[in-house]
Amino acid sequence: MTSTLPIRVILAPNPSPLTGKGTNTYVVGEETVVVIDPGPADEGHMDRVEGAVRERGGAVAVVLTHHHLDHTQAAAEMARRLDTPLAAFPHPESPALTRELADGDEVAFTGGVLRAIHTPGHARDHLCLWWPEAGTIFTGDLVAGEGYIVIDPPDGDMSDYLDSLRRVRELGARSLLPGHGPAIATPASYIDAYIAHRLEREAKVLAALGHEPRTVAQLLPEVYDDTPGAMLPIATRSLVAHLEKLAREGRIEVLDTPAGRGYRLRG
Repeated sequence: MTSTLPIRVILAPNPSPLTGKGTNTYVVGEETVVVIDPGPADEGHMDRVEGAVRERGGAVAVVLTHHHLDHTQAAAEMARRLDTPLAAFPHPESPALTRELADGDEVAFTGGVLRAIHTPGHARDHLCLWWPEAGTIFTGDLVAGEGYIVIDPPDGDMSDYLDSLRRVRELGARSLLPGHGPAIATPASYIDAYIAHRLEREAKVLAALGHEPRTVAQLLPEVYDDTPGAMLPIATRSLVAHLEKLAREGRIEVLDTPAGRGYRLRG
């Protein structure tokens, strides 16, 4: 259980620099339940999820927050084991879905409804799942309980990501349950800090640019000077996302240079 809510959190055994201690699979409800993000195709993990569902009665759906494998690899097998629909916002890389969710669609269970909130940015198909009766949002990879989220173009988009953060903040949730890391008990301030972090990084990008074009490789050590070296290849993707956002906004120019694609301030 999470606090007094009928939620079982089952941590998948897939720790990594991108997943933290692993992916959180959520079994939500008491009699009829929803399984959120069944995670990797690990037999022990799937057995634990299935056992948690059977203890409560049965599942009305397996729901995915987005198509990334650390959230979805076990999805088809879990839906088969539980004889229940597999639901998500569609994406070319999604597993085969029984139900395609759109923004505002609801999945009903004994605890109320989970409302799909389309929150692109980390991925085009990303959903948060808003449980209004409990004041709780299952955030997938919109935020993490520890650290920050990678935005990886072209499927990831920094403008969309910031808009999605702002939209979820406005829902007024009392708690956030992320795909990785612990629960978040102060949603508004936590999301504010996430937005501030991205805007501070954007300011560092602009400060590192001048009127001579610089490549991503040249910008990376300066813009991410606070990032461990092992994480720089991952940070590269978020840097590209920042640059693409600034280019779309007309704040910087993109040029071809002998060293590759370069970026400079406009004007």
